[in-house]
Amino acid sequence: MSQKLEETARSTGKVLCAFTVLLSMKQSHRAPLRAWSRIQPCFGSSCHPLYKKGTGATRLSRNNRTGRAALWPQLNVEHRKPRVQRERNALKVRADVTAERDTSETSKLRQFVPKAIIFDCDGVLVESEELHRVTYNETFDAEGLSHIQWSQDYYEILQNKIGGGKEKYLYHFQNEGWPTPEQCGFDTTTPSGREALIQHLHQSKSARYAERIRNDDSIRLRPGVGEIIDTAHKRGIRLAICSASNRESVEAVLKRILSERPPGASRSKSRFEMFEFIIAGDSVPKKKPDPLIYEVALERLGVAPSDCLVIEDSAIGLAAARGAGIRCVITYTWYTKSQSFDGATAIFGELDGVSLDDILDAVTVSSN
Repeated sequence: MSQKLEETARSTGKVLCAFTVLLSMKQSHRAPLRAWSRIQPCFGSSCHPLYKKGTGATRLSRNNRTGRAALWPQLNVEHRKPRVQRERNALKVRADVTAERDTSETSKLRQFVPKAIIFDCDGVLVESEELHRVTYNETFDAEGLSHIQWSQDYYEILQNKIGGGKEKYLYHFQNEGWPTPEQCGFDTTTPSGREALIQHLHQSKSARYAERIRNDDSIRLRPGVGEIIDTAHKRGIRLAICSASNRESVEAVLKRILSERPPGASRSKSRFEMFEFIIAGDSVPKKKPDPLIYEVALERLGVAPSDCLVIEDSAIGLAAARGAGIRCVITYTWYTKSQSFDGATAIFGELDGVSLDDILDAVTVSSN
């Protein structure tokens, strides 16, 4: 009788021990297999579901717990990582570059969701830089300045250093020489004559570019951007556009590439109507890299810089966004891929196949 009571007590003790350990697992980040190694000494190592005699695995007992790391080590490697570290790894998306910063292992990453997203136009919404270059050269031909032709390599330098169209003309003439009055019809020996020439070339080029946009069927929204716009609008994120180009050129491009409605939503707004406003380069006295255009946009949106996100394609646009205190995601083009994007929150090449969540996850990791 006493022997039966002793066996019952021993069995009850084992059950209570196991129950206590299992209860502690409920709020523990340890994996079940590791928790089992805490229970296992009560029952004997041969009770482990993966234990087989003769495999060379260390047998554990109440007096031998040092072998746990050697017992099924391959099953425990991932679970040794803190939970937050595993979440950080899951957030590392397909961005080419994200600013790596240490995150406290005790804090949980929460996706950054901006109240507003501001898009640049040329290079972000549409691949238009080559069309701009060709139109500049056509304008030189039409104005009797056919000896001036901007190659792709030279235009890349202009893109890397200079923001707007007037500024590009001024930079070129100051470094390569002004055309004579006989060549261009303006008195380029005086400041007012030079200014008049630049204004004339700028207006001529803008009208020619707008005409090309209206008639060129190859001008399309950059792959992947439409889905990002649709998702942001659906989630209630406000949208705006800030471009260094003049209003005539910007509106001609946007009305063409954003006229479509999201697929399967016949009664919804067109993508053009999803944007609250457009600020063009000729709407502000200072162009990018000056932050004024983004500061004006923040004022019109009524949001703080920390609640906003800018998507740009160039170092000039990045400098403008950072100057306004706004996080900036870069999606580079052929003309801007060689630029330095120090300070960018995240950098992407193509946006085709990149979702809004991919972008926001990259921003989240970088911001933490």
